[in-house]
Amino acid sequence: MVGSDTTSYAWDYENRMTTVTLPGSGGTVSFKYDPFGRRIYKSSSSGTSIYAYDGDNLIEETNSSGGVVARYSQTQNIDEPLAMLRSGATSYYHADGLGSVTSLSSAAGSIANTYTYDSFGKLTNSTGSLVNPFRYTARESDTETDLYYYRARYYDQVGGRFVSEDPIRFNGGPNFYTYVNNSPLNFNDPFGEFPTWWHREMTNQLALAVFGGKCASKAKAVADANANVDAFNHRIGWDLVGSTIGFSQFITNSGEGWAQPGPHFPNAGTLEKARSLPLQTCSLKDLGESLHTMQDACAHSGWSSFDHYTHLGAPDKQAASGGIGDAAMMETVSLLRAFKSKCLSCCQ
Repeated sequence: MVGSDTTSYAWDYENRMTTVTLPGSGGTVSFKYDPFGRRIYKSSSSGTSIYAYDGDNLIEETNSSGGVVARYSQTQNIDEPLAMLRSGATSYYHADGLGSVTSLSSAAGSIANTYTYDSFGKLTNSTGSLVNPFRYTARESDTETDLYYYRARYYDQVGGRFVSEDPIRFNGGPNFYTYVNNSPLNFNDPFGEFPTWWHREMTNQLALAVFGGKCASKAKAVADANANVDAFNHRIGWDLVGSTIGFSQFITNSGEGWAQPGPHFPNAGTLEKARSLPLQTCSLKDLGESLHTMQDACAHSGWSSFDHYTHLGAPDKQAASGGIGDAAMMETVSLLRAFKSKCLSCCQ
């Protein structure tokens, strides 16, 4: 039985939230999505919004009549808004180390809005009257439902948990609703599937163990470079036109259909380059990126580039279980030891 103070949720057959029925006379909020899972429509008693994207980043919002409500400038990374144009005025975003929006400023540099959150993203204080969707971890805040839209699912900032199960289920941990393994000060989850943490966390822990405590900053730099491979290149553009294969070559390389050698789907040649490059350059960035490629050789076994795109980063889920994770850890430790021996005399 649903009481008068109950909020009801409904999902479609692909587990995308379609409606939220609010308590009392709050009405219903409805959502629609494109074939790639991006939310393109939101309607409530306060109006209708139509959304346009550049990859996974929101860049424009229009109303039901087609009029532009707001435009957003974003970096090439995921969830890094730079500026908002709304009602003829441009505002600029400022964020903390986690990527949460902490304030907006005007073109003249004066602060217009400010935001303060608790550890799990609950808004504890705010100032200013600008309408702004991007808040905690730069995700979109739906004021109608008090939920955050995290792409694959929606996040309850008050409860500090998602309102639906993790699409990757046990590969994301035993609790299907937890947010970033209950470690919100260290991680974020732009896709609601918690994939990239595995690359960063495993690499950081193993690098610390191999390099030693006095090289903790170097371990972190390697882990950050590793995770940024997904942050920069998770979209199909990298899989099609990455540094190891061009678009035309991809089209004509039909031996394995959508599968092709690249950073996320390495062949033997790409793996050999990954193992040797950081030992030639002694670059922490090269080491992190090479480790990502070696880890993906295990994590993406059996996946194609098309899978990598349509699952929005979720292929990394395979790395969280069993022998796949063990194999990736062994590869990681081996290269870390070789790198320390050749390039990090200060850590000896």
